[in-house]
Amino acid sequence: MLVELNLRPGVFKNGSVREAKGRYYDANLIRWKNGKLKPVGGWAKTTSSAIDGKGRTMLPFRDNTGNEYIAVGTSEKLYLYVGATSTPVNITPTVFTSGNATSAVGTGFGSGPFNGSAVYKTFNNSNITADSSDNSLNITSATFPTDDFGVGDLIQVSGFTGGATGNNKTYPNSHRISAITTTKITIDSSTSLTSQNPSSYVTISRARRWNEDYIATETSLVTSANVWSFDTWGEILVGCSDSDGKIYYWDPSASNPLSNKAVLANQGAPVSNTHILVSKERHLIAFGAGGNPKKIQWSTAEDFTTYTSGTSNAWYPTVTNSAGSFEIDTTGEIKSATKVGNIILVQTDVDCHEMRYIGPPYIYSRKRIAGSCGIISRQAAASVTGLAAWMSYDGSFFIYDGSVRPLACDVSKYIADDFNDVQKDLVYAVPNSLNNEVWWFYVSSSGSDIDRYVIWNYAENWWSIGQLERTAFSDVGVFSKPLAVSSDGHIYEHEIERSGSSARTSGVNDPLTISQLSTNDRVLSFGLSGTSSNEMTYAETGAFEVGVGDRFANVKTMITDTSAGDNALSFKVYSALNSDSAETESSSYSLGTDGYTHLRETGRQLRLKIQAPFDQDFEIGPLRAEVSAGGKR
Repeated sequence: MLVELNLRPGVFKNGSVREAKGRYYDANLIRWKNGKLKPVGGWAKTTSSAIDGKGRTMLPFRDNTGNEYIAVGTSEKLYLYVGATSTPVNITPTVFTSGNATSAVGTGFGSGPFNGSAVYKTFNNSNITADSSDNSLNITSATFPTDDFGVGDLIQVSGFTGGATGNNKTYPNSHRISAITTTKITIDSSTSLTSQNPSSYVTISRARRWNEDYIATETSLVTSANVWSFDTWGEILVGCSDSDGKIYYWDPSASNPLSNKAVLANQGAPVSNTHILVSKERHLIAFGAGGNPKKIQWSTAEDFTTYTSGTSNAWYPTVTNSAGSFEIDTTGEIKSATKVGNIILVQTDVDCHEMRYIGPPYIYSRKRIAGSCGIISRQAAASVTGLAAWMSYDGSFFIYDGSVRPLACDVSKYIADDFNDVQKDLVYAVPNSLNNEVWWFYVSSSGSDIDRYVIWNYAENWWSIGQLERTAFSDVGVFSKPLAVSSDGHIYEHEIERSGSSARTSGVNDPLTISQLSTNDRVLSFGLSGTSSNEMTYAETGAFEVGVGDRFANVKTMITDTSAGDNALSFKVYSALNSDSAETESSSYSLGTDGYTHLRETGRQLRLKIQAPFDQDFEIGPLRAEVSAGGKR
């Protein structure tokens, strides 16, 4: 008899293979379109020169004359491409402070270097004084290490005595730095200093860096990876890296623009920011402004560069401009912000807020709209078709389309079980509009950098998983194909479809690892000119029970509806007596080009693996199996 397998699109991996009955249980480089299983599109390298470091953020944009650019930010540099095939131009600001390419686990307070320097410093009593008149620590005959301490950092202080013991602070009641030079550390108004020239040595240690997720008194601190946020102000590129929190811009209309570095936006602009974006009303908005993890500050409309004085500039609010700021009501800290329709979705590590333009005098409103939905990283949200979706913690996802709700994920357990929590800052999301998908890239538990992805198709509501090294990705728009930065520092064009019905040429070498797959072209072919044992593209089904009563079943033939070419697709069969029995793996069965693939497998519980070489194009419709009753158990 013929048995229709009735496999639904998408991977289900939140249970056993039997719980995935009628579903696919595992996959790599696979998607479904119109109900048919097929490989994700191919890719090809477009650049001949690699960037230094890992490109963590990218933004394609156009200037007013139609020139196409790509901005790519690493933890150390800011690059610009003119088109997707050019040589990268280094436009890193001269005052930029670099950060960490990846996160790292340390061994606790006082254990040694951070970013190449110690996290504490002891000063002789004759060199340091506290001054209550401007709430500052001052030093002579020595210098404060401005590489170790920065605006927004929380610092612990010990060594003051007598009436100035209030100067001594430990976490969580630390002093916060509001300004720093080599001779003066100014403390913000949250704590007050008492004037004194101490009689003993004074030790200053960094309890918490303004944008780092660690506390110095913990025994296992984590230094965070640093990423950029980009947007455009008309044709002008605006960016901010959370390694130094300054806002920079690059103007393509300037004279010889490619010879110019990006520059600071404004002396009055907030520093130590975690994220920026440009609103529809043409305000440049800084999140985590000034090192305050709850503060949002924006420039006046149509201007973010004008500066005359500290009280007369584009960021200083007056009755004649629309600049302003507020703090959101949250127990967490702002991680990211996403434009969704007419609102700005502000996401912290614990909750979610709406920010809406309401006009003068308040300019923007803010409202907490959901809790327990924190975003896992600064780039883990993607906005598409009037909704935003983001990855939270432990493999969970959320969606906003006017309200926040959990996004049911069929592979959440798989993600949570194989996730490098130390490298959570590297997680990023990107729309793939050509296929109605959102992709999230993350680091597996055994990896040290991006090596996994998960796909959600928001039109057909299925999930898929796989392995690929892409440190940054961008959707179509400025360019007709998605673009990505790979682990080798090159740009790759993605979603390249098969051209014609020719077989793969004999000169193509099969990749042996995911790194080799990721850093070489993948040109989809229609069959192979020779044999290949590489089967990096595959989909495994969940179990289907074909026993008749207490009898085994013999599976003789798989009947397929496929467009595959020759010498490419194959089946494997995994058979078992029941759910707890060990599986027996068959040899590979080459797909029959006449639609009939002849098998000789017996069992009560069977599942299939459809596999293909890494560059094989195919499309598979509904599957049917010819089954007959076998012997009793």
